[in-house]
Amino acid sequence: KKKIKVNKFVISGSLKNSFYKNKYRKKDKKRFDICYISKNFLKNTFKHDSVKNLEYLAKYALKYNKKVIIQSKVKKNLKELKVYKRIFKGSETAVEWRSNLHHSSYKSIDKSSIVLGAPTTLLREAYYFNKKVLCCDSTKAANMKGYPFKGENYLKDFTYTDFEKRLNDLFKLSFKAYLNKLGKPKNFFMGDINTVELVKNLISKELKEKKNAK
Repeated sequence: KKKIKVNKFVISGSLKNSFYKNKYRKKDKKRFDICYISKNFLKNTFKHDSVKNLEYLAKYALKYNKKVIIQSKVKKNLKELKVYKRIFKGSETAVEWRSNLHHSSYKSIDKSSIVLGAPTTLLREAYYFNKKVLCCDSTKAANMKGYPFKGENYLKDFTYTDFEKRLNDLFKLSFKAYLNKLGKPKNFFMGDINTVELVKNLISKELKEKKNAK
């Protein structure tokens, strides 16, 4: 679209994701069954599709006694917290707010079994941690052309019954069985590459070639 001609390119994964894995990843005893990637809907009132996903998740968590962590895309604020407390009343739920330090989004994903939410690139990055992912698109007019999700990892215009059944199925599956159902390798969604090391090696190689060329 920018009409930039690229003569040579290298496929890699997520640089920020890789940075977290190399520098900040620790064995955290606190584990969660589900990580919900929340959209930034503070600019207006809470959108219907986001609330629908959260209400379905709260109902499921309460019914099956599941521990949930919500990863917010904004810094801590009372407006959003109030909504979470109302929806998840009675269930064990934590909220992780956006932080510029220590890559909180990846930490929340890393210590959860299943990662779900509305369409976002973070869902793709969760595959880097061998997580089962579910994209919950409750809008009726979805643009599937831009989505890598299809089949077992995708729900569109769904009911609570659909949501409950899909989550129950995912909890029963191993990660390998889950990928088999998708019919796609993990690298289709997110390159399983140590991007930090890749970039460092590319820079070193480039500097060495320039030095030798003098």
